[in-house]
Amino acid sequence: MSFHSCTRVLIVEDDVIIALMMVSIVEDLGYEVVGPSIDFNTALQIAKRDELDFALLDFNLGQGEDAGPIAGILADRGIPFAFTTGLSPASIRATYGEATIISKPVVEKELFDLLP
Repeated sequence: MSFHSCTRVLIVEDDVIIALMMVSIVEDLGYEVVGPSIDFNTALQIAKRDELDFALLDFNLGQGEDAGPIAGILADRGIPFAFTTGLSPASIRATYGEATIISKPVVEKELFDLLP
């Protein structure tokens, strides 16, 4: 049982090793993980239908897809999110403005400070 106001965190990450590392960190912080989802279509469906309190979205999902449409659905539903990326934050900000961006590798302290 979580002691946080935010309990269900969606993790979208196409690299399985990074996804498992993020799951471990988020669970160690006391949150329930939804996913992880490693592909765009599954993540899109979860974003549309599941009860979520927060989402961590790998910005570049490979095969020319980014997490922008998933972020749009979450924003429409009022669900806060952050992009995780190995890219320059400036390249994401050019399209997504003031979105929260966490550089990879993600560290526990950053998630602790970010998650409600």
